[in-house]
Amino acid sequence: MIKKLHIYIAKNIIIANIIIIVAVAGIYWLLLMMTEAKNIGVGNYNINTMLLCTLLLLPKNLYNIFPMISLVATLLGLGYLVKNNEIIIMQVSGMSKKHLSKVIIIIAMIIVIIISILAEIWTPKLAKKANNLKLNAINGNYLSNTANGIWLQQKNSIIYLGKILNNKLYNITKYNYQQQNLISIISASSGILKNNHHLILKNVKVIHFDYKTPKITIDYLITKTLNSNLKILQTLFNNLNDASLLQLYKYIHYNNNNLDNRQNRKYAIIFWQRIFMPISTMLMIFLALPFTFLANVRNVSSVIRILFGTLISLIFYLLIHIISLISVFSSIPPIITAILPNIIIALPLLFILFKIFA
Repeated sequence: MIKKLHIYIAKNIIIANIIIIVAVAGIYWLLLMMTEAKNIGVGNYNINTMLLCTLLLLPKNLYNIFPMISLVATLLGLGYLVKNNEIIIMQVSGMSKKHLSKVIIIIAMIIVIIISILAEIWTPKLAKKANNLKLNAINGNYLSNTANGIWLQQKNSIIYLGKILNNKLYNITKYNYQQQNLISIISASSGILKNNHHLILKNVKVIHFDYKTPKITIDYLITKTLNSNLKILQTLFNNLNDASLLQLYKYIHYNNNNLDNRQNRKYAIIFWQRIFMPISTMLMIFLALPFTFLANVRNVSSVIRILFGTLISLIFYLLIHIISLISVFSSIPPIITAILPNIIIALPLLFILFKIFA
């Protein structure tokens, strides 16, 4: 009998999650399409590309607000049980508040773990594919980017750019080929992009392979044409928001944990926030428990529950944003920045839960 009740509670919470995810996904997809509509007609970017790109970006955007979705879904699922007095019937049948809470928490934890693992594996890949499609449609010469740099393709060459800092490019290598044969490699320690397309290289080394033996020449300055512009390159280098945890970790360590740089600090904060995302989600779910057990809020309607969940979630996200912004311009450790919003939510929550189970 108890096992059937556990399955019944799980079914209600899962169905509520599906309903909220579908509803939020529909709204988010519409917003993404409205945002991307301005790019239609730029290069080869058309309606089909926009629909595919926004669809691929949807899982990442949904996972970013997964704590809010979980809170609203749990409030909705448990609210259905409370509305029909099924929670009271379960308690009369011998299930204590602690037992019911334990069941809800275990069910929620299983859902959170599964969603978090799937999201961390697949959302970066889908988001990267969406960005690649968009950039190739608009720009036409983008290949891929990694934690250590980006690759561009031109008519008879492939270019590697190590990093960009203060509008200056570093660690540049250009591979020139003809009829699938490598004819030369041009490498430079740095370069400046003038008038968007003229790349002025400094400390240049050129290896020619169109001789019987490779010929090496060294020049101080060489000007080359780059079929890209500074804005697009900056977007490519700064677009690690969609990176996997492993890519973020490699980026932070590649830059030697230099937290004095605001960009490095920003990505370190994102990394730790992603690490603590499952904990943030569980805290949001715990906030649904008072609406289940406190007698003075049991009769609250489903609409009020959803509005409450949305309001609390917005406050939580505003808190995260404010603390992150302060941390970027201060010396607060990124891990503390990620933990602090959870502590601020957890302290009053612990007081409420103590009051319920006392």
